[in-house]
Amino acid sequence: MLDQKYLWRTNEGGYAAYRIPSLTVTPTGALLAICEARRNSIVDEGDIDLVARRSTDGGTTWSDQ
Repeated sequence: MLDQKYLWRTNEGGYAAYRIPSLTVTPTGALLAICEARRNSIVDEGDIDLVARRSTDGGTTWSDQ
């Protein structure tokens, strides 16, 4: 069984919601997790940023966003 890790949580990091996550592996084997960070609400308009986190150890630890 795989361990689950939450990379983003609602109402943390200055954002009301995180949506549309994506995960990819770089040619060097690093994992990149990217998603939309919605500052004020979950709606599809307004103050929306892209945030990312990186892991170089197979997902055991992750960088800050």
